[in-house]
Amino acid sequence: VLIGVEDDGMVAGLEDDYKAANPDKCNRDGYQLFLSDSLKNSLIGNWSLFYAISFGTVKGRDICKIDVSPATEPVYIKGGDFYIRDGNRKCKLSAHDADVYRRNRW
Repeated sequence: VLIGVEDDGMVAGLEDDYKAANPDKCNRDGYQLFLSDSLKNSLIGNWSLFYAISFGTVKGRDICKIDVSPATEPVYIKGGDFYIRDGNRKCKLSAHDADVYRRNRW
């Protein structure tokens, strides 16, 4: 996942994201803390071993990359919903479809 890069490849940078995420700490550290807390607070369980957040600079602008490894079991968001990727979009599965997906995937 790239943050700070538009769909057409244009580098937008993270300046506005830094301000929105943590007005008191408008930098990479504040943004990484925001992302880590958002993931921790949105997912059921601790999945921090399955993603890595890193930063780089392209054309003088900061970008963020989140590398995500395949999970060893289903990952649910708080509230119990289950999503999968379908190409470049996310799809929320019904309870029945989630059960079928889990049986086929794991």
